[in-house]
Amino acid sequence: MTTNDNEYWTIDYALGLLDKMANRSYGLEDPDLFELLVVQKDKGDPNALYAYAYLLESYNTVNERVGLTVEQASDKVFEIYWKLSDKDHPQACDRILNYNNDTLLAKTKLMEAELFIKQQHCIQVALKNHLNHYDMYADILMFGFDKDDSFDLLLQDVNNKSHPHLTQQAIDLYKQCATSKTQGYQYCTARMAEAYEQGIGVERNSDKAAAWSKILTEIMSNGSFKPFKYVYEINNRFSQDLIIQQSEQFQKLYQELQKILLKKQ
Repeated sequence: MTTNDNEYWTIDYALGLLDKMANRSYGLEDPDLFELLVVQKDKGDPNALYAYAYLLESYNTVNERVGLTVEQASDKVFEIYWKLSDKDHPQACDRILNYNNDTLLAKTKLMEAELFIKQQHCIQVALKNHLNHYDMYADILMFGFDKDDSFDLLLQDVNNKSHPHLTQQAIDLYKQCATSKTQGYQYCTARMAEAYEQGIGVERNSDKAAAWSKILTEIMSNGSFKPFKYVYEINNRFSQDLIIQQSEQFQKLYQELQKILLKKQ
């Protein structure tokens, strides 16, 4: 927490107070804790301010407690996240990355190129502070201003040849997402199969594409989005290629992926 009234809260302490003071469905339950949060954020504590914004965003009826309409609360939440992200607050950066691009452009009045630079910086801040929405970060780097349509796009649809370092980083994040089984790991597994099948961000390798596509069918057999359908087609094709199926590289990677992705948590 803190050792005296002049110190700031840790992010864990600030967020830990929220479920003690409020219910996501029914709103505030402990007014005294809420007032404590308000006092702390008014001292300039960035983590208390972030927790206040998150409370407004995620818990029902809190906006009424502070005299704001739902729309006003939404604007206030964005304002807080944006100002904190300008100061490299990691959780605020992560929340800003969650907004769709049309909303960001409308609220900030930035040009697309300026906003993309901001997003790249926020990704680095988030990663440096061990936040792990790898699928979201990878989509932003890979698809740029098409990231909100990523489920309807394949990697080969992207014209990102002028930024190969971003493509490489995106593929690295898809891999980290898949192998750490964080949010969206099935989706990231599909992206890895695509990457090796097409040679995007990695050297083209049919054995590795076959291993990634086969493991996807075992962790998610009926995905309806375009990347999943494409990778199921890859698996159907490669599963009939005996040279690939019997290759040492395919079998080794497939067994490694089984240990990671089929392991019960």
